[in-house]
Amino acid sequence: MAFNIEFKRTFEHRSWRDRKDRVKADGPDGFNVRFKALEADLDTLRERFKDVNAALNKVATPVPSQVSVSPILRPIGNEKQWWIGGDGSSHIPFPETQSKGIVDIPMPTAGLITSFTAVGRFKGTGFVRFEFFRVDPTKTLPDKLAQLYINGAATDDVITVAASIDRVQIDPNSTYVVLAEGNRSATGEIVRVSALRVTIADS
Repeated sequence: MAFNIEFKRTFEHRSWRDRKDRVKADGPDGFNVRFKALEADLDTLRERFKDVNAALNKVATPVPSQVSVSPILRPIGNEKQWWIGGDGSSHIPFPETQSKGIVDIPMPTAGLITSFTAVGRFKGTGFVRFEFFRVDPTKTLPDKLAQLYINGAATDDVITVAASIDRVQIDPNSTYVVLAEGNRSATGEIVRVSALRVTIADS
């Protein structure tokens, strides 16, 4: 791709000679004329840099940013709470079979939300459901932006599950939260959440 951005220097220095040329401000060869010519070239060069910057911005691929939080899930009312581990993960404590909690997601003031991701270990016959909400103080009910439903697996390998979001504009006046509900049916089953992530693109 050709941008055709050029710069042609107009200033041309003519060397002074020792003991023959006198320093002077005015006239066709004075300091004023020469420095004005340099000033004009520098102004032109500044404009060319602006052109280069604009051209590169048009073709640059923006790198999405990511908000990642430890799932410190606080209890909701009388619901059974998640147990917070020393590593910042949350799991269903023995002998409980279910837990429910909520965590805030600190968001930037601008951008487009493109995905929501949960990371953890989910072994057995249980499940965990994540719901990502935007809470607008002017509305009665929150807006659900994404939902993940993860069934237990045969192994305790780390699992990463993501849900796409249709480039929702961030509202700086709203808060964002994730509601997590887990269930396990037998001892030895693992329901452990280690990270929650939101991907954000430039608006």
